[in-house]
Amino acid sequence: FHRPMKGGGWADWNLVHLAKREVLRFGGMFHETIILTKECKKIGQLTNKMHHFNDDSYSERLRKSMTYQEEVVLSLEKRNIKVGLGNMIIALFKEFLVKYFYKKGILDGTPGFISAFHSSFAIFKAYALLWEKQNKIERKKLEQIINDSWK
Repeated sequence: FHRPMKGGGWADWNLVHLAKREVLRFGGMFHETIILTKECKKIGQLTNKMHHFNDDSYSERLRKSMTYQEEVVLSLEKRNIKVGLGNMIIALFKEFLVKYFYKKGILDGTPGFISAFHSSFAIFKAYALLWEKQNKIERKKLEQIINDSWK
């Protein structure tokens, strides 16, 4: 939202992000891990905050989120999550409560609320996509169900 965020999980990252290109590559669906490709004699820690300008607009964030959705669905599938109404609702509220209250998104006012709600809705969409996969009715079967209901 083009402003510094104090909470919501945006200010508490402590990951390796700066290195010579030939020394590391990023791993994980959100680049949350690093893989060293060469032995490093020295790894340091930044003493000041690093500013990370990740999106030019909320529209861009929404476009990126759809790509991330597919990764989250794959992660849920790998964990053999069976999606039902209960765990879908719990996941949505848990994500919001964690981002807004536990990670202090509330300190950022309206942008903190939007960010927390966006994160929780992204989790909901991932669960909904997986629910659809797990409960899909093939078209031929669906047509049969409809035809049978007309008799």
